[in-house]
Amino acid sequence: MHRLYQKDLMRLYQLQVNIPLFQIVLVSFFLMSCKATSIQSNSLQEVSQKQSKENLFIIDTIQLKSNVFNNTRRIRVLLPPDYYKNNNKYPVLYLNDGVLVFHAYDIQTIVHELIKSKKIEPIIVVGIDNGASTVESTNPLRDRANEYLPWEDFFETNENAKINNPKGKLYPDFLINEVIPLVNSNFRTKKGYKHTGFGGSSRGALIALYTALKNPKQCSRLLLESPSLYVHNQEILKISRGKNKWPQRVYIGIGTEEGDTFQIKKMAVEDAENLKNIIQNNASKTKVNYLLDNEGKHSFEDFAKRFPKALEFLYGKN
Repeated sequence: MHRLYQKDLMRLYQLQVNIPLFQIVLVSFFLMSCKATSIQSNSLQEVSQKQSKENLFIIDTIQLKSNVFNNTRRIRVLLPPDYYKNNNKYPVLYLNDGVLVFHAYDIQTIVHELIKSKKIEPIIVVGIDNGASTVESTNPLRDRANEYLPWEDFFETNENAKINNPKGKLYPDFLINEVIPLVNSNFRTKKGYKHTGFGGSSRGALIALYTALKNPKQCSRLLLESPSLYVHNQEILKISRGKNKWPQRVYIGIGTEEGDTFQIKKMAVEDAENLKNIIQNNASKTKVNYLLDNEGKHSFEDFAKRFPKALEFLYGKN
C-alpha cells in the first residue's frame, strides 16, 4: 500500500520546481492576458486583468527555518477569495505534504468554489512542505518518513525509505510552536482550538492524528485521508483507545483497493473502521464522517477526489 503512494510522491518530487513567487505571478498574469486577447473584446480584457490582479497573492509562500528538525522548507498558504477585500480573520486548516496538496489537489479551485457557493465557511489552507521538500533533503523518501513516523515502520521494505529511529514524535512541537506562530504572525487568522484544523494523507494523516491525540486542545477539525494506521503494530490505534478527548469533527477517508494484496486492502479498511468506532465510543459529542470509497486506491488522485467532501463536512454548516 505505502509503496504505491511512494511512486506518486516521487512523481511530484521529480516535477517540483522551486519557482519564485513573482515568476508565478507573471506567468499567471500572462496566461490571463492571452485568454482575454483571444476573445477579442476590450471589456472582457479589462475584466480578466482585474480578476488577475485580485488573485495575484491568493497563494502565498513563506520560508520556515525549523529549529526542531534543523532544516528549511516552504509553508504554502491559500487565502480565501475575499481576503484582501476586508479585515476579517479566518480559521486555518493545516495540511501535511504541502507539495502534494498544492500541486495535485487543484486546491485553489476546489476551496474557492466551495467558499463562493457557501458550502463551507471562508478558511485559510496551509500546506506544510515535508522533510523531502526541504533545502537540506538528500533522500526524499527517508526524509519524509523521518518527520511523519513517530515509530519505526516494520513493513517498510524499500531500503531507501527505511528508517530505524524516525523523529515523528517531534512533529507536534514543530507544528504547534513553529508553523502555527509563523502563520499567525503573517496572516489574519482566528486563533485557538475552535478555529484550527489538522490534516494529511497516508503517513501525513498518521502524524496529524498523532499530533491531535498528543495535543487535544490544539485543533477542533481533523482530516485523515487513508491514514497509515498499521505502523508499528497499529500503535496509533492503541493510543486512540485510551483517549476520550477528540476534535469536534473528524473526517476519515479510505479506499477499498489500497494495497498490493487482498489482505493489505482488507487491513486498511478494517483499521479505518476501527478508528471510527473508537472515536464514536470514546467521544459521543464528536462528529465523525467515515467515507469508504469503493475502488479507491492509495494515490493522490483518489485523495483529491474526496477532498471536497472532507471540506464540506469539516467546514460546512451541517
